[in-house]
Amino acid sequence: MSRSPKKFVESLKTKGILPESNISDPEKEIFQSGTGEIVMRAKENLLKVITPKSEGVTLESGRAEQLSCLNVLNSSVAASVTVCSIDGKPLGSSTRIVLVYSTDAVNSGMELSNDRITLLKPGRLPVLMQTGKLKLTLKSSVTESMKLFALGMDGSRKEELPLKAGNGLLNIEIDTAKLKNGATPFFEIVNN
Repeated sequence: MSRSPKKFVESLKTKGILPESNISDPEKEIFQSGTGEIVMRAKENLLKVITPKSEGVTLESGRAEQLSCLNVLNSSVAASVTVCSIDGKPLGSSTRIVLVYSTDAVNSGMELSNDRITLLKPGRLPVLMQTGKLKLTLKSSVTESMKLFALGMDGSRKEELPLKAGNGLLNIEIDTAKLKNGATPFFEIVNN
């Protein structure tokens, strides 16, 4: 006898495999890991991860999503937005953070089927990256003298970008089409 997905989740909670607070709801296509750190809302094409030292979300264009420290207010294109503490401190007190704004990227000359599922031609270098505009806030206990840099693919600082700080928040707006050294997915938020 087969079980419904809803009853399966209920049985996992009853057996203590999932905590009662787990928000998984197969009928709504919402799934949460046992630790609570990963949530997928399949109908929205959204996946988010929240850990003490990193937070990230994949979301469609024009969508907003509040995590714990990270609040993505808007992305002009579908993207993955992730922040990671590099100094080993929890994200909210980190003085060195890498921000990754990953948009669509394909090889030059790559060909895909209309539904973008089947690869017809792999293409070649260089990789073409979609540009986008990102607006976010990041909760931080260290807002004084924080700076934002666009990074090269080798991790070197290429350009300092504006960063507004105050009231425990870092306010960031990035337009990757306007970067002086070309688009990049990598940024550094650092107390210099």
